[in-house]
Amino acid sequence: MTTIRDTIQNCNGKVYVKIETAADGIRFLRQAETEGFRFSDGEIPSARPWAKLFMLTADGNFCYVTFAGHAAAGANAVPVLRWPQDFGV
Repeated sequence: MTTIRDTIQNCNGKVYVKIETAADGIRFLRQAETEGFRFSDGEIPSARPWAKLFMLTADGNFCYVTFAGHAAAGANAVPVLRWPQDFGV
């Protein structure tokens, strides 16, 4: 299985991850937590609710995406990967 970190290393700086279902969202949060991703306040991903779009950085930052981020992702202005399809999971 390819890790989240391995996959996003190829995307310069940050990547947006799109999630379609609650089951996939919960699985993604747990996997991100296992790999050491954290929100900026230090909270673990699985302690918060899943969303359809997250932004991750190669250094382990994990964030919810604002309206502007959703617009950028919708316009293909930022790299967007789909979980689990693009992660080999």
